Amino acid sequence: MGPVYVSRPAVVLPPHQVPRQLITDDIITRHAAQLPPRLPEHLAQLPANRHYSRPLPAVLGEWGIEERNQAVVTDLVAIGLDAARAAIDAAGLRPADIDCLITGHATGFLLPGLDVALHNALGLRPDAACRPATELGCAGGAYALLAAREYLAAHPGATVVVVAAEILSLAVYHHEDSSIDHLIYKALWGDGAVAALVTDRPLGPGLRIDGSWEHLLPATAARYRARLDAVGHHFDSDHSALNSVPEVLPALREHLAAEGGRLDFVVCHPGGPKILKQLAHGLGIDPELLRHARACLDEHGNLGGPSVLAVLERTHTAPPAHGEQGVLVAVGPGFRCIALRATWWAPPSVG
Repeated sequence: MGPVYVSRPAVVLPPHQVPRQLITDDIITRHAAQLPPRLPEHLAQLPANRHYSRPLPAVLGEWGIEERNQAVVTDLVAIGLDAARAAIDAAGLRPADIDCLITGHATGFLLPGLDVALHNALGLRPDAACRPATELGCAGGAYALLAAREYLAAHPGATVVVVAAEILSLAVYHHEDSSIDHLIYKALWGDGAVAALVTDRPLGPGLRIDGSWEHLLPATAARYRARLDAVGHHFDSDHSALNSVPEVLPALREHLAAEGGRLDFVVCHPGGPKILKQLAHGLGIDPELLRHARACLDEHGNLGGPSVLAVLERTHTAPPAHGEQGVLVAVGPGFRCIALRATWWAPPSVG
């Protein structure tokens, strides 16, 4: 399987910027009797800003499951469409040039899926393929790139657009979720969509994917999980979830060492401040290599699946040198890790 190239991603953030203080004020007001003494200190280390698809008072309102899901789906399709159009336009292409659409999301239930909604709204050719992916959570963006690489291996010369989108605010901000983990998640997540083109010939400077690696930790499915009740979906985790990244990284390091690749750059999913520290330690790298991930986390929050693609977009603002080697890595429920070995492609003629 040959290398494939990823265009500079297009990031779309919804219009309602919500500073951390408004989230922490809501948490402290509603859950004052349950707050452990150090929770405000932990909240203060979480993202400074995040964007919501609806104004904060609407997100904090009372929603029934049907009404909540319809709002999530409406907003999910809207920002996914904006991101896809922006990525296609930036490459100087038309929807008719797209041969395959790959979508990734874990929020919002719709059938037919997000892929069909975007296929129709973009006006893709009827014979353009669709590859939808759900239930991958924060690994969704990395999986979309992996799936694009596999599609291109079977269809040389094709042009693939990948779209990862999440509306985490409306989907999982529930007042009855009051555990420490739930309260931290409320201050951690944001909404957004990111799209990019993947081809087997470069469309411009950026990431070249040279290989892929997947790892599922045995017997860890309960660490991060979704739960459905009359109000909507809830995202639960247990204390052992904190061990997941340290447990999977030795296998990733062994894989990277076997492939002989250097780590001149790292594009990683910014799951949270603790996960970024674990990644730096577990990969044995300078934390400065995660600066783009930290910046994205602070400015946008954890976007779920789109996050790693947003970090890739930010990497373009201060890119590695042509030929430098690195990895794109994301983790998600399962407990799953997806890593893509990569080279930065930016010869002087196109840089």
